Amino acid sequence: MLAILKLLINLIVFSLITTPVYAINTPTLVSPTDKSTVSSNTLTWEVVPEASQYRVIVDDEESISSPYIKNYYSIKNQYSPKLDNKTYYWKVAAKDGSGIWSEFSPIWSFALNSSIISEDSSADQDKKAATIFETSNVPSEIKSDQSFKLSVKLETEKPNTKYFLKGAFKKSEGSNYFGETKVGSGWVKNGSSYSSQLPITADPSGKWSGELEVRPDSEDSGFDGSGEYLFKVARYSETASGLTWSNETKIKITLVEVSPSLSPLPSPSSKPTIKPSPSEVIAEVIEEASVAGTETTIPETSSIPLIASTAQNNPSNIFVILGLILIGISAGIGVYFYINSRRQIKI
Repeated sequence: MLAILKLLINLIVFSLITTPVYAINTPTLVSPTDKSTVSSNTLTWEVVPEASQYRVIVDDEESISSPYIKNYYSIKNQYSPKLDNKTYYWKVAAKDGSGIWSEFSPIWSFALNSSIISEDSSADQDKKAATIFETSNVPSEIKSDQSFKLSVKLETEKPNTKYFLKGAFKKSEGSNYFGETKVGSGWVKNGSSYSSQLPITADPSGKWSGELEVRPDSEDSGFDGSGEYLFKVARYSETASGLTWSNETKIKITLVEVSPSLSPLPSPSSKPTIKPSPSEVIAEVIEEASVAGTETTIPETSSIPLIASTAQNNPSNIFVILGLILIGISAGIGVYFYINSRRQIKI
């Protein structure tokens, strides 16, 4: 029984250790649809929120175990490889800002039924639907606790369309984006959902221009201290079906060390308030009465609270008080026996 229990524990521990943990969701493939015949070489998939990069693998074997025909890394959610007319299999994985990859998507297949399609053809199509997404007035140097405003210009062929913008910093050789964008009266981190970023809407002509306020996030793991970083602005569609980046700008960030706040010291001129003792209060009352020409009598009943108050203010006086009480009791007993003995003599 003990051996079986140990075996179960080992199996549970092994499954926990060997089960991979993924930071972001697996990409969902869009087109070409599975087992379809197409004339376009463009592969697309849904945007994975917080993905900083995608990896696309295309092969002519279903197992995708042979040397890949295409093994491509992209920051966009589409890829147009140069392919021959045949059947292909493809899958996509996503990487988050901390560099952790998701699982690969399920493998889809498609048959390309056309002559060799140049990668330039998709670029020509993009030119027909060209959009302008530019930033300006980005400073060349800032401090890590400093925010700045930059100008953003957007021109699309989609009028009255809603988008979301956010600023992003990263090291030139890294892929971990960080930063915060001002939305209303608060700041939204780069890692927050796309729909929580700054919302904008293109006008009836498909244009929008305005300001974006951003700042570094020195607490983010992507921030690597003082140095040179790349800055750009991300634009999401309302349905997160596409992510577009603006032009990149180099910016130097200088780390500002934050000193811990200290409690203010008391003013040298301030003096502690000293509560007068009961004896001092009584002396003051007697002195005031003498000045007024009246006689002051201290009630006997005030001695009890006076003793208690004195003992409370100075705990060491309690021993003196107890000693006096014991002396008083002893004296009273002595007087009692003395009077009693005198009475017996008279009798």
